[in-house]
Amino acid sequence: GAREQLGALKGGLARTYRVLPENLRLSMVCPPALHLTHEISEFVSNVEAYNRKVARSRSRIMQQVRMCLQRLFPCSQVQMFGSVACGMALPSSDLDCYFQHRDGANAEGICDRMHMGDWCGFCMAQFAPLRQLELLQEELYRQQWVSDIVLVRSAAMPVLRFLATPYAWSDADAGGLVGVTVDVTCGMAPLHSQGADTELVRAFTRAYPPLVPLALVVKQYLKECRLSDPFSGGIGSFALVLLIVRYLQMEEDPRAGRGRGQGRASSVDGDRGSRFQELKHMLKRTHHTSNSGEHLLGFLHFFGFEFPGQYAGIDVRGSGALLPRRAPPAGNPYNDPSARPSADGAAAPSVFTIINPLDPARNVAAGAFNIGAVFEAFRKAA
Repeated sequence: GAREQLGALKGGLARTYRVLPENLRLSMVCPPALHLTHEISEFVSNVEAYNRKVARSRSRIMQQVRMCLQRLFPCSQVQMFGSVACGMALPSSDLDCYFQHRDGANAEGICDRMHMGDWCGFCMAQFAPLRQLELLQEELYRQQWVSDIVLVRSAAMPVLRFLATPYAWSDADAGGLVGVTVDVTCGMAPLHSQGADTELVRAFTRAYPPLVPLALVVKQYLKECRLSDPFSGGIGSFALVLLIVRYLQMEEDPRAGRGRGQGRASSVDGDRGSRFQELKHMLKRTHHTSNSGEHLLGFLHFFGFEFPGQYAGIDVRGSGALLPRRAPPAGNPYNDPSARPSADGAAAPSVFTIINPLDPARNVAAGAFNIGAVFEAFRKAA
């Protein structure tokens, strides 16, 4: 009768919803944000493992670049900067390095001997930055381990890009090495930071532990969307880091700006809403390194939905600021690369602006003419 049918129904439900320990999955027992945090952690672990694997290749390539520059410019020195130096390199990241004139009496002695003809090579001070890269390009053409050499002259700062293929070396130590794309710039170029931006990013990573995992994930996403190359109007690594830092500043201090969390709490009135924000802020600081999933969702939501319609730029100096948007003048597009922010960041720009903390008169996003597509990608991902 009915009792037997009820028993059969209960037995079927038990068989349907019983989960054995070996079949248990994280997605069954944790909220989506925590599940996303776990996936981000796995992704970061895989990227770090790959970076350890190719560390020898990058080191060997840097050694070869130094040897070429020493033959060409004996008074030069080579430094690495960018994503690899900051620990934010993806498997597809380029190896960024720059060369500049050595400091000290030893370098002056080398230059004097070259001027007298006692030393082979050229003195860097004799040539403009672009000409230095042209001479280096000619030197690299003679190297068997170099291919696909391109000198980007139209960039705000000239870049010599090439593919280093260490497996072309004949020695036994070349086994297991992988090819890497290398970007070489001249530190004497007017807009070159000479590694100062790398030191700034390192300081940010110490101040904001979630920065590295968020930067790796968003960089990979923008690369898949073909929006990570500043030479084609996308947003570069340094600009992306500053965007993430601005969002983390708002998460650290709810009074510093409107994040996705503040918008959700706006329906709570009076002291209750204030206590809710304080509790949420305390929990975020307590679990600062374990909620990268929530940080990622909040970042995508804010810069995908809230930021584009209300703000025109960011400033991460001090406690940070959001630059309000004003109507652009006639004939001035949204991201006119000629626009420059004011030194104090007080002006309301009509173009997308990321104030450079190292040089407030410069706009880090000046060349990001496709920034609208970047925000659209954030909106789709959110």
